Amino acid sequence: DSNGKSEKDTQQCLLDEMAFAHVAIEDDNKNYHAWSHRAYFLQKAANVLPSAAADRLFQAEMAYTARLLDVDNSNNSAWNARHLAVTLLFESATTSHDTDEAQARVD
Repeated sequence: DSNGKSEKDTQQCLLDEMAFAHVAIEDDNKNYHAWSHRAYFLQKAANVLPSAAADRLFQAEMAYTARLLDVDNSNNSAWNARHLAVTLLFESATTSHDTDEAQARVD
């Protein structure tokens, strides 16, 4: 990498920033800025993490948002995050043109 950071450093930074936003969201689960920060790094995961690791992250995000929506079904921020995670997971699977696999991951 031209800026001296290794791929592993970049991946760790992404995960650290996701965790940082998680702390803020746990404090206020409708914190728009924390959700926006988290979404930015979730989108970057598709390009930075190995595909299997990115898929696990997207699936974890779906589980996390499901937990928050169980508590408050009107949490628009959690709904938006869930939509993003489902979209990224579906796009990840369809990149290989395997739509059956993509649908199975979303189901």
